[in-house]
Amino acid sequence: MRIADPAGFASGANPMWNFVAYTVAMPAGLLLLAAAFHHAGLPIWMVLVLAGGTLLTILALVLFRDVPPFAHYIWLLAVGIGLLLAADPAKSRIAADPPTISDATVAGGETGGRG
Repeated sequence: MRIADPAGFASGANPMWNFVAYTVAMPAGLLLLAAAFHHAGLPIWMVLVLAGGTLLTILALVLFRDVPPFAHYIWLLAVGIGLLLAADPAKSRIAADPPTISDATVAGGETGGRG
């Protein structure tokens, strides 16, 4: 909408449903992801960075009435970088047991019913 009609966006004439949907869905999804991380037993720092950062973004939205979209992604980027830095390549399941062609077959030894 912003690109299709910049003047309409600037004047507020464009419909706002997509902005509202994004503004609600993005933080909700990040908070659910943080809850899933906690439930899965992943490190607490991941939960705190993702949930705490998302709550800070919501607070900024309430205070300033807008946040740039990238503000939501900063927390995912921080968790991803932290995971990469904390990863132990020696414990990688892929490094220890690389997948083979036979791993791709479905139950019963067939390759998708084609043969």
